[in-house]
Amino acid sequence: MSTYSGVITRTTPFDSTNSLFYQKISDGSMPKDGDNLSTEELNAVKTWIDGGAQTTKEVFMNKLII
Repeated sequence: MSTYSGVITRTTPFDSTNSLFYQKISDGSMPKDGDNLSTEELNAVKTWIDGGAQTTKEVFMNKLII
């Protein structure tokens, strides 16, 4: 899940609980290289997913680089 399309296809809009992307970042298995996300970052991603996960590739890559 290192690309925008990889993240989007593993994200369940409006349902962070069933989103593979959210599961991976919240259990610490992502990112593979680097520090785990902070609570603030996790909450931002959860809010984004639960709000429908709507964005453009450009916004996603600039604001939610994981």
